[in-house]
Amino acid sequence: MGTDSNKVELTVGIVGTVIEPVPRPSNDDHEPTKEGSCCCSDSSSPAEVGGKAASPKAELVKLLLQPGYSAVIEMGEIVKPKDYSPLAGALVHLTDTFGQAPLLINKLIEHDIQNTLSDDIILRNESLAIKTMSIYLQLCAQQYVKRIMTPFFKHLASTELSYEIDPERLDDVPVEEREQVVASNAKNLAGLCAGLLDAIEKAEFEDTEQRAPWQLRNIMSNAFHVACEKFPGSEIKAANGILFLRLLTPIILGAQSKELGAMVPSEKRRLRMLLAKVVQNIANAVNDFKEDSMMPMHMFVAERIERNQRLMKFMCAKTEPPVGTPRMLSPDSVGPNEMDESASKLLEFILEREDVFTLNEEQGNAIGIAGADVHNELVNSIINTVEAEKLGPKPNSGGVACCCCSIM
Repeated sequence: MGTDSNKVELTVGIVGTVIEPVPRPSNDDHEPTKEGSCCCSDSSSPAEVGGKAASPKAELVKLLLQPGYSAVIEMGEIVKPKDYSPLAGALVHLTDTFGQAPLLINKLIEHDIQNTLSDDIILRNESLAIKTMSIYLQLCAQQYVKRIMTPFFKHLASTELSYEIDPERLDDVPVEEREQVVASNAKNLAGLCAGLLDAIEKAEFEDTEQRAPWQLRNIMSNAFHVACEKFPGSEIKAANGILFLRLLTPIILGAQSKELGAMVPSEKRRLRMLLAKVVQNIANAVNDFKEDSMMPMHMFVAERIERNQRLMKFMCAKTEPPVGTPRMLSPDSVGPNEMDESASKLLEFILEREDVFTLNEEQGNAIGIAGADVHNELVNSIINTVEAEKLGPKPNSGGVACCCCSIM
């Protein structure tokens, strides 16, 4: 999204950076009304301009985008878990307009990790943070995923090698030969996994144009640092949780290969599962498998864990947005049309769940983690927005028609 000379910008934030507004030159004089337009139409910004108050919808957007995103976190406490996905989609649509999606996701992930009881379950709950991040990464990491996974899936679809390492599943192999066949198949499976992991490493270490997008690396870096503070020693697991557990491993398991330009035969579902287990164990830095049948992969996993840790540290240290990346925008910097578009999905979400945000005695006794002030401000802002939407836009203030309007 382009920027105009009268827009207020916020610099793109990296972990630990305080986001402060950067003023830009602006023209205080209002532009004259264009010929054919109505002089009572709202062409001002959402902020208070010339004594005219911002709309309830604009005020709600400003509240949700306040530094720290406490109102968004509180909204996640109010809605039911089944509504996380649609809310996440609405939040991505809103914050991406203002260039704030990575910052929101980082804050939500920070909230998740800070409230996680054990490092064994970091980023494993289907929270609002995970839903929001997943939807956002489908947008900004789509091309990266295709570059990495398409060659891998094409090879997976065409290979005729055997990869089964569970001797109990080798019914067509004589019992006395199964140990040798398992060893051979384990070597094949290791080679397949290595091909995928090597492609990821090569993209980061050797080819900067093929690297993961800065948004993905920024989110990984944030999880790395927050986990290090909360659970020292778990930072690599947290970063891996973003790249593998939440992005690449589900693609391997789901074989979303049609979109990636290759169709993996359904009979290779078992192979996809084996690949996912090996890759995820490497990401989790776990040498041992729960199933004894996976033990032939023990040495390969042990060898790759150290390499994976170097990769995670490298990716989490290289999180700067490239030169020319649009700066983050303040809600005060956009006009009403852009504000309406950015908030459209959020407004739809709220209108469909109006009763959820209505204060009652039960909710009053179960104020969310952000505290009563944030909770009440958020709910009141939502109620005001809903009421304003039901009333519809006002043609002008005071109920008096302007020179180019008439009252029916």
